[in-house]
Amino acid sequence: MWYIVYVLLQWPHTFAKIAGTLLVAFSQGRTGWVAHECGHYSFSGSPQIDRFVHNFLHGTISGFSATWWKSGHNRHHAMPQRLNHDIDLDTVPLLAYNTKVVKKVDDGKGLFIKYQTYLFPVVTTLLGGLFWRWYSVPRFVIKHTLYAEIGVMLSHYVVYFYFLGFWGWFTTGWIPAIYVFLNFALSHTYLPVTTQPTHWVEYALVHTADVQ
Repeated sequence: MWYIVYVLLQWPHTFAKIAGTLLVAFSQGRTGWVAHECGHYSFSGSPQIDRFVHNFLHGTISGFSATWWKSGHNRHHAMPQRLNHDIDLDTVPLLAYNTKVVKKVDDGKGLFIKYQTYLFPVVTTLLGGLFWRWYSVPRFVIKHTLYAEIGVMLSHYVVYFYFLGFWGWFTTGWIPAIYVFLNFALSHTYLPVTTQPTHWVEYALVHTADVQ
């Protein structure tokens, strides 16, 4: 995909550059799934290789921290849909996947939650992605002094801004955010939230499903 992108961006035609930019966006969504497998050490069969590929894909391609992702994702898998424990439910005030995550009545009356059916696919996904990129991830890597990952993340901006410019980078971050967040909404949140303590093996069985 990236070789085709490089060829398209070299052509002095607007259509080719738009096509290349859209392909970058789609490839980011695809690399997200590969990075997910690497984060679980289930991609190559070698944890060392998976760690390296995970850092490269999340850092250079997507502009995120692999360690930040694993930290949150492992907490999600430990107690999926468990209220106050599953980090993926902590989306208020931008979004509420379930009525029980809204702890205050006023939070449920906010603009984003009140109209989330309409705002989520395009607006909320953008704001969520920007919040991760510009606040949550930088704060995490600085706090944990992950200098190697900071360097890899900076390479993302150098490459993207050089080939695509700011608006190209913005577009190629927005489209995969829509692609990935919509997938999460469909595959992660259809079961009810719970406050009951359950053994993690039972959690894994109950909250694993063939979405198709």
